[in-house]
Amino acid sequence: MDNLLPKLVTLGLSEQKAKETLKNASLTKTFSLALAALDKNNINVANLPKGTGLLIYHLCSKIKTQSLSHLELLVLLITSNKLDTTVRVDFSLEYVLNHGISNSPINVAELEKKCGVGIIVTPEEIDKAVEEVIKKNKAEITEQRYRFNVGKILQEVRTSLPWADGKAVKSEVDVQIFDLLGPKTEADLAPPPAKGKKPSKPAVNEVKSKVTNVTNAVDDSAISIMDLMKNKVHFHAPGENYKTDGYVATSNTARLLKEHLAITGGKVRTRFPPEPNGILHIGHAKAININFAYAKAHNGICFLRYDDTNPEKEEEKFFVGIKDMVEWLGYKPYAITHSSDNFQQLYEWAVKLIEKGLAYVCHQTADEMKGFNTELSPWRDRPIHENVQLFEDMKNGKIDEGAATLRMKVTLEEGKVDPVAYRIKFIAHHRTGNDWCIYPTYDYTHCLCDSIEHITHSMCTKEFQSRRSSYYWLCNALDIYCPVQWEYGRLNVNYTVVSKRKIAKLIAENVVSDWDDPRLFTLTALRRRGFPAEAINNFCARMGVTGALSTVDPMMLEASVRDVLNDTAPRRLVVLEPLKVTITNFISEKAVKLTVPDFPAQTDCKSTHEIVFDRVVYIENSDFKESAEKGYRRLSLTQTVGLRHAGVVLKVIEVKKDANGKVLELICSCEKVETSEKPKAFIQWVSNPLEIEVRLYDRLFLHKNPEDPNEVPNGFLSDCNKDSLKILKSFADKAITSAKIYDKFQFERIGFFSVDSDSSKDNLVFNRTVSLKEDAAKDFEEVVDKILQFFFNELVHKIVNFLTLIFTRFFDFLFSIVLRFHKKKKDQETFQTLYQSSNFLIINKKHDVLLNSNDKSKNTVTSQLKILYPDVLAPEITEFLFAHRLDFATSGILCIPLNRKAFQELWDSLEQQRFSKFYFLAIVNGHVDCETEIIDINIGEDTRYKDTSKKMCSSREKLYCKNARRSITKFLVLEKGYFNDRPVTKLLLLPLTTNRRHQLRIHCLEIGHPIVGDYTYNTSTKSDMRPPRLFLHAFRLVLPNTETIDIQTEDPFTERKLKYRYKRGSIFNEIPTAFDLIDSI
Repeated sequence: MDNLLPKLVTLGLSEQKAKETLKNASLTKTFSLALAALDKNNINVANLPKGTGLLIYHLCSKIKTQSLSHLELLVLLITSNKLDTTVRVDFSLEYVLNHGISNSPINVAELEKKCGVGIIVTPEEIDKAVEEVIKKNKAEITEQRYRFNVGKILQEVRTSLPWADGKAVKSEVDVQIFDLLGPKTEADLAPPPAKGKKPSKPAVNEVKSKVTNVTNAVDDSAISIMDLMKNKVHFHAPGENYKTDGYVATSNTARLLKEHLAITGGKVRTRFPPEPNGILHIGHAKAININFAYAKAHNGICFLRYDDTNPEKEEEKFFVGIKDMVEWLGYKPYAITHSSDNFQQLYEWAVKLIEKGLAYVCHQTADEMKGFNTELSPWRDRPIHENVQLFEDMKNGKIDEGAATLRMKVTLEEGKVDPVAYRIKFIAHHRTGNDWCIYPTYDYTHCLCDSIEHITHSMCTKEFQSRRSSYYWLCNALDIYCPVQWEYGRLNVNYTVVSKRKIAKLIAENVVSDWDDPRLFTLTALRRRGFPAEAINNFCARMGVTGALSTVDPMMLEASVRDVLNDTAPRRLVVLEPLKVTITNFISEKAVKLTVPDFPAQTDCKSTHEIVFDRVVYIENSDFKESAEKGYRRLSLTQTVGLRHAGVVLKVIEVKKDANGKVLELICSCEKVETSEKPKAFIQWVSNPLEIEVRLYDRLFLHKNPEDPNEVPNGFLSDCNKDSLKILKSFADKAITSAKIYDKFQFERIGFFSVDSDSSKDNLVFNRTVSLKEDAAKDFEEVVDKILQFFFNELVHKIVNFLTLIFTRFFDFLFSIVLRFHKKKKDQETFQTLYQSSNFLIINKKHDVLLNSNDKSKNTVTSQLKILYPDVLAPEITEFLFAHRLDFATSGILCIPLNRKAFQELWDSLEQQRFSKFYFLAIVNGHVDCETEIIDINIGEDTRYKDTSKKMCSSREKLYCKNARRSITKFLVLEKGYFNDRPVTKLLLLPLTTNRRHQLRIHCLEIGHPIVGDYTYNTSTKSDMRPPRLFLHAFRLVLPNTETIDIQTEDPFTERKLKYRYKRGSIFNEIPTAFDLIDSI
C-alpha cells in the first residue's frame, strides 16, 4: 500500500487525499487495477497530461464492481485524451454498465460515439440552447427573478448539449438572465419571507410534497413517508438490477430480466416478510413503511409474506396480529403469501443444488458448525449420489433430528462458511401438517421466495448485508431471476427491549401484562397506549432511509405523537387527584350548562361539547397550597385562581382538614372574571363528575440500554422501573362518557390520553399517551411540593434545620479553603496545550475567553501564553501572532506560529485556501431537514454596528453589507436531539473559505438554524434555550504545511458534558467516518 501513495500523488491527489483514499480497501483495489493497466501498457504515471490523473481517480471512484472487467479499456481511453471530461467518463461508465448483461465484446467505436468523443460544442450552440430554455421558463423567471433556481436551466441545457463546457454554459446563463432581469434590486437581495403558520401534518396516504427549501426558515414537521419514498429515496428502476452495486450478472441475466419484466409489467414489487413468532415492534414499523410506501409511491405492489419456516415458534395469534398492525398503519397488502406455499419448489431446487455439486448433507453438530473459523466439514466432498439419497432420507424421516443438515457450498461476507439450507424438525406445521419434517432456513428461503414472487426491491436491515453475496449466488446457481437486495439502517429505541425472548420473559415474570402492555414498544402496545398510526409513519419518515443505525430517544417518537394529537385529539376537563371545592356564593341556584369548544385554541372551531358547572367542583390537589412560595401561580390562601371555561375566579375562605392535617375540602367564594383582579393562572376542574381509572406510564427501564452488561451488569430484569405504572381513580367531566376504545383526548393541562381496551360500560380506563410539552415546569413544581410536604413535617423540619446548620458551617469552611485556591487557578486557565514543536503551538481554547486585550488586567490567551511559554518564540517575533482567530465565545483548536516562516506559511494557506481542513462542531436550533448541504452566501461587514460592535451580515442585507466576500461552508448532520426539551441538531461544519469573521454563525443563521447560544445574531430569544455558552467548537485541524499535523479535541457537546440538558435522539453519522463523508460532499 505504501508504494501506491506516491503514485496517487503523481496522479494529482494531495498527499492527505491519497492517504484517505488508501483507507478505503475497495477503492484501493480498484486503483491497483488501474495502475496495473497503465504499467501493462507501458504508460508512465509521471508523464500523464495535467488533469488526466484526476479523471482516472474519478473513474476508479465511480466504477461498479460488475464493470471492473472494462477498467483497462476506460483507462486507456482517458490516457489517449478521448474521455477528456468527467461527463464523458460518466457516460462511458453508463455504457459499460448497460453492456454488462450482454455476452458480446465492447464495441469501442460505439462507446466513443455514445461518449461524444471528438464532438466540439461552439459558443453559438450554447448561446442558442440557453436562449431557448430561458424563453421556455420566462414567465417563472420573471416572477421569481433572482430567486429562480438556475439549476433547472443548467439541467435542461445539459440534456440538449451534454458535451458543452459546464463553465461556459453557466456563464451564458448568468449573462442572459442579467439581460432579462437587469441588476439585482433591494428586494432581490432581501432575505426570503418568513414562513407562515405550519400546515397540518400529512395523512398516511397523502402524496403531496412538503419538502422544505434549506434556505427557508426551519420547519420541524417531518415530511410524510410517501414524500420520502417518492422524492428522497432513489433505488434502481425495475429491470435495471444489473446497474446496482455488487449485483452479479451471468450469461442468463438478460434473458431472465426480460422474462421478469414481461411478468411484472415493469412494476415495482416489494414485500414485508416477518416471522410469525412474535408481535411486531417499532423497528418493524420502519420496515413496513419502507416496503409498502415505496411500492405505493411508485404505483407498485407489496406482498405480506409470512416467513413460516420455523413451526415450533409460530402461533395463530401472531399471524393475525401482524396483519392487523400492517392494516392499522394504513397499508393493504397486494397479496398475503407464506414461505410454506413454496415448500415443494424449494425442495426441488435443493436437489438441483446437490446435483450441481453446490450442496451436501453434513453430520456436524450445531456446536461444531458455530462460529466463523470452523474447519471445513469432513462430508463436504461426499459423492453427489450419496447426498441425493441422504437428503431424500432426511425428507422421509429416516434420519434423527439434529443428525444431519443440508449445507450450501458458499462463504458469506462475514466469514461464515457453508450456511445451512435445511434442518430436520419432527414438528407439525400449522399449514402443511405432517407433510414435511425438513424445513428450510432463512438464508435459503429468503432469496428464492423473492424470486418466485418476482420482487424488484428486496429491502432488509443492515445486518443482512453480509448475506447479500449468498443471496445473489443462490439465485444465479439455480439460473432463476435474481432480485436486488437493498439494506437500510435498523431502528432502535432507548429505554426498552424488543427481543421476542426478552419480552416473553417480562411477561412470565409479571413485569408487564402481555405483548400489548403500553410500556412496551410493540406496535400493539403503542396502539393501546394511544399512539396514532399517522404519528408512527411520520416518525419513520423523519428517520429516513440510510445505512446508518438509528438509535433514538423515545422523546423523538413522542414529539411526532404530539404533533398529530395536538391537531386531532379533542380537549376534555379531568382532574387526576381531586380536591373538593365548595363555592359559597355560586352564580346560580342550580347547575349551569356550558358549551365548550373541542379545540379552544382554534378560533374557528365548530365542534363543541357541553359541561356542567355546579356549586361543588373538584380541582387538582396539586393546584392548591396553603402558603405559596415565590413563583407559584395557582390557588393559595392569599392568591386567587381562575376556572377554565367557567369565567369565574376562586378565592379561598376556609380550609377543612382531617385529624392528620390533610386537606379534605376548600370553601371558596367566586367572582366573575370581568369584575375581579386578573388571576395569575386558570386551572381545569370538573363538576358532577364521572369517576374514571387513569393509568400513568413511565419508562419501563432505568438505563438507556438495559441489555448492555456494562450499564446493567445484573441483566435487563434488574433494570426494571418499579414506578413505571401508577393507577389513579380520577374525576372527569361527563362529556367523556360516550368514549370508545382507542378514542383519544387531551386532558387539559395534563396530557394526551386514550381509552384502554380494559374499559367497560361502568368503568372507563384511560392510558396516558404522552404528556404535554409544557408539563415540565408543572411536574417540577409537583416534585418540589412533595419534597417540601415530606421534609416540612414538624419533627423532620427541626432535624433538618439542625443538621443543615452543622453541615453548612462545616462545608462552608472547608470549601472556602479549597475554592479559594481552585478558583484562582481555574480562572487563569484559558486553554489546554495539544501540540508543540519548533514551528507551532496548538492549543484548545476555552469558550468565553479573549485572545488578547488592550486591558492588561484581563486574563487572555496571550497573557497566559506569556506566562506559560516565555521562551518559545523565535528571536524575530516579539509577540504571539494569530494567523487565524477564534471568537471570544468559540472554543477549540487555535494554531499559533512560533516563527516568521511558519506564520507566513499559515497565513498563505488561509489566503489561498490551501489550509487543508478545519472542522467545527456546532449545535443549532431545530431539526435540520437535509443531511448534507453546501452553503454559498457572501458575507461582509454590517455598517449598522460599526460604532458599537464588529458584527457581520450576509450580502442579502444590501443596504448595510460592506466589503462582502464569497464564503462557502459545508455541513453534515451528525445527530438530532433535544436541548432543554427543544429540538436541536449537531452538525459537523467545514468552511471552505476560512478568513471571514463569524462565517459559520452567519451561514447557520441564513439557513434558518442559528447556533444555540448565539445571542449576537439570533435575536429571537424565545426560540433559544438560554444555554451557558455558544455551542460552536473548533474540533479538528489538518495542516500539511511545514510539518504534517492532524489534531482533534474531545467533543464538548456530549450528553455527559452538557450535564444531560442535551439528549441525543437519532444518530445519522458518527466520528471518524463523518470526516470522510463531509470531504466527499
